[in-house]
Amino acid sequence: MSDIDYNSLDLSFIQVSFDDGILVIVNKVNARNTFVASLIPELVQALEYADKDDRVRVVIFTADHTAPAYCSGANLSDAWHWNGIDPDTIADHDYRDAAGQVSLAVLRCRKITIAAINGNAVGAGATALQLPFDFRVAWGGAKIAFPFASRAVSPEGATSFLLPRLLGYSAATALLLSGQIFLPTHPLLNRLYFTILPKREDVLPAALTFARELASSTSAPSIVATKALLLHAPSSAEDAHIIESYLFKKMITGNRHDLVEGTQSFKERRSAVFTDTVDHMKEWAPWWTSLNEAPRAAKL
Repeated sequence: MSDIDYNSLDLSFIQVSFDDGILVIVNKVNARNTFVASLIPELVQALEYADKDDRVRVVIFTADHTAPAYCSGANLSDAWHWNGIDPDTIADHDYRDAAGQVSLAVLRCRKITIAAINGNAVGAGATALQLPFDFRVAWGGAKIAFPFASRAVSPEGATSFLLPRLLGYSAATALLLSGQIFLPTHPLLNRLYFTILPKREDVLPAALTFARELASSTSAPSIVATKALLLHAPSSAEDAHIIESYLFKKMITGNRHDLVEGTQSFKERRSAVFTDTVDHMKEWAPWWTSLNEAPRAAKL
């Protein structure tokens, strides 16, 4: 696709900047960065642009480190009306929760994604804005909570799928049913984070340093293939063997610069310069059947 001028995007709830292969999205909804309805289309749009933009290698989502929260969850000042749920016009099976829309947008992004959690994260701040990301870098003092049971609602953001896969059934049960506040260093949570830092102002710089390392040392098609295998995990060892064999054959027999460069740079003991794009995966994937989660059109 043609190059996008991220500085010219008409955005009110996020700030987007691009430099040297890294797209940084900053949450700037309000003082506590509540999860408001108007945030969702802007964030989804930015992720879709990043997915299609060959210049983007890594996406980072964060908040200004001076804000009191990374994301404090839903704004409950108007109860749950901000969700736009009208029982008279939206059928039960046609409603799609806002956090889930963000989670799916993150998961569908074929670039490496990093959540830089530099403040308290509650509700959607702990689910959609953390769980679907490939890496999570966190401030050790951030308060993390999944308070759904304490607010008389059920989990959202594809949490029931993501949290047990990331931390195990037992930890997911404890986190979701208790609704208690935990720090990233707590035994129930610490495996969720790639790095935990003592100072909140160091979180984004650390994420940027890591992002640059990833952008310069990984091949885009390999990232796409690996992410797809993990997200759409085969149901048995035999299925995994068949699908992995299929992908591996495609990757070592295709006319790809990165394949040659990866081998040559290893032989020459130098850093690789990868140039292949995610488009190299178009004819190889998907091998899975995608569920159409879009609401059904209203009957006239």
